[in-house]
Amino acid sequence: LGGFFTDQVLFKAGAALDLAAMNVEFRFLGDTNPNAFLASGAFDIDTFVSARNAGGGLDALGDAAYNGVHYAAQADGYVISNFSYSAATGATFTATVVPEPGTWLLMLLGCSLLAARRSRAA
Repeated sequence: LGGFFTDQVLFKAGAALDLAAMNVEFRFLGDTNPNAFLASGAFDIDTFVSARNAGGGLDALGDAAYNGVHYAAQADGYVISNFSYSAATGATFTATVVPEPGTWLLMLLGCSLLAARRSRAA
């Protein structure tokens, strides 16, 4: 899907489904950018969950099947905030990059140099 690998849950044809107690967690592994995945248009529940039909193809379950389902999201290199998801409307969230330790070290070094320079000037 647009260069992204996703898992998919497939239900057997004709299976009676009660998903009300299901918890769905979207995990973005490695350096996967959640913003890019959202922009790809693949952040749709039908990308992840389908049911086999009698002919062997895949059918969407329908938005009503997801009433009561709880959704969450995590990413290795991003902080995801304000996450919400519904089968009908998809995902909304803010994902910001977590600075790498080297970035924090450079920032600390810069602040230390500024503090040292300020103390000499005083």
